[in-house]
Amino acid sequence: YQRRVHGQDQTWTSIRNLLITLDTMKKERIEIVSSRINEIVSHHRKAAMKQKFDMEATKHRNRLQRLSACAKAMVISSETITQTLTDGYILVQEFLSNNCNDMERAHITIYEDHYARFRNWFLSHGEYKYIKQILLQDTLRRLDEIQSLKEQALVRLDDQVESYTPVLCVDT
Repeated sequence: YQRRVHGQDQTWTSIRNLLITLDTMKKERIEIVSSRINEIVSHHRKAAMKQKFDMEATKHRNRLQRLSACAKAMVISSETITQTLTDGYILVQEFLSNNCNDMERAHITIYEDHYARFRNWFLSHGEYKYIKQILLQDTLRRLDEIQSLKEQALVRLDDQVESYTPVLCVDT
């Protein structure tokens, strides 16, 4: 009987040893599978993150390309506006220059016309003044002559000489 019991004990010990080995192998296998699952999950996570990053990078690149296109359009627009303003400035400057020259010529023409009129008036006025002065001097000289003739006639003749000559009746 002892043999049998001893044989059963050995069998139970071997079963225990096998269970311990099986348990150890199970734990190792669980660790390996768990590690492999973690690697796969990590790989999937990294792949998902990479895909998400690639999508965001593509979106960002597209935004930058649109922004670049807009910037180029703005540069072209600003160059066009600058050219238009420069051309407009040149046209306005030419217009003002031409108008200023025309105004200066008109001003000179008006000045020359006024000068000619004033000169003619001054010369005419001077001539009239000179003629008046000559006539006044001539009239004063004649009055002096008449006065002296009257005085001479009064001295030589009688007092009624004034009634005889109407020219001599001029009072001074």
